[in-house]
Amino acid sequence: MNRRIFLKTGFKYALAAGIPTLMYANQIEPYWVEWTQNSMDFQNLDSFWIGKRVVQISDLHIGARFNPNYQIQEFQKISALKPDLVVYTGDFISVDDRNLEALWKISAFFPR
Repeated sequence: MNRRIFLKTGFKYALAAGIPTLMYANQIEPYWVEWTQNSMDFQNLDSFWIGKRVVQISDLHIGARFNPNYQIQEFQKISALKPDLVVYTGDFISVDDRNLEALWKISAFFPR
């Protein structure tokens, strides 16, 4: 195998692997929301917290790259749970000036 054939073959395989990966990252993963519900028993938990509902949200990546209307629908579902505490962990917003408009649309669901 000469260098030219090796490079062409390598490029084809890289392209064949890269396109599905990009499609997954842009079309599937942003709309893959996982909902789980757990009852957690803690020893010595202050009585204030007994029966409280805590919602943990992570990796939203709010911004122009993703559909803010979809994210608003997810916030509406969270709001319907009537949580006592909401904890945001992970990548909340993708930092870019263009993302501020998307963040502004969604901000109506943030507690004030």
